[in-house]
Amino acid sequence: MTEIEDFGSYLKAERELRGVPLDEISTTTRINIRFLMALENNQFDDLPGEVFIKGYIRSISKVIGSDENEMLSTYAEMRNKTSPKPKDINPKVEINNSIDKSFIFRLGLIILFLVGIGWGVSILVKQLTSNIKPLEPAIDEFDQSQIKKLPDSTTETKDDLNSSKKLIEQSSALNEKAKIKNELEQLPDNLPKKSIQSTENLSVIEDSESKSTVQGDMPLKLV
Repeated sequence: MTEIEDFGSYLKAERELRGVPLDEISTTTRINIRFLMALENNQFDDLPGEVFIKGYIRSISKVIGSDENEMLSTYAEMRNKTSPKPKDINPKVEINNSIDKSFIFRLGLIILFLVGIGWGVSILVKQLTSNIKPLEPAIDEFDQSQIKKLPDSTTETKDDLNSSKKLIEQSSALNEKAKIKNELEQLPDNLPKKSIQSTENLSVIEDSESKSTVQGDMPLKLV
């Protein structure tokens, strides 16, 4: 038997070798002639399924008088040669995997980017709040500094009051002395010695009080 590349050609050669027409096989096996022609033309996609194909091969081999096991093994061998290899399917799977990996990678980058933005915003907010908080202590320090200065101004006010009081007292004393002096000057000249001595004592008192006024001391009081 010559080498045959596909199972359909092999099946047709075996049938023609024994001189059995397709109509006879279809009538005997009750297989639709369309399916028999599909087998010989290698149109396996037009057939119901793998289980039915193997059943058709067994029935055909019995009608044409061929070895059933040999025909099934030939079908399996040639079917493996002509059927798509798993490598043809793997590239699609690899492409899908690569697409999934790239999508996951991009999604991860987007998530990292969003996390980075959130982290940056949180740091900015912390910096702004930290810059605002020190304003309150500054105001407190300002108030305290102003409060500390109050005792000094109070002391100065007291000193001013004391000085004013001294000046008033000195002015009152001087007015009183001037009044007494005027009264003494209006007295007659023929006063006794005792009165003249009192007048001289008054002059001495006036001189001492004027000196004490220049030096900033308290004025002397008359008795």
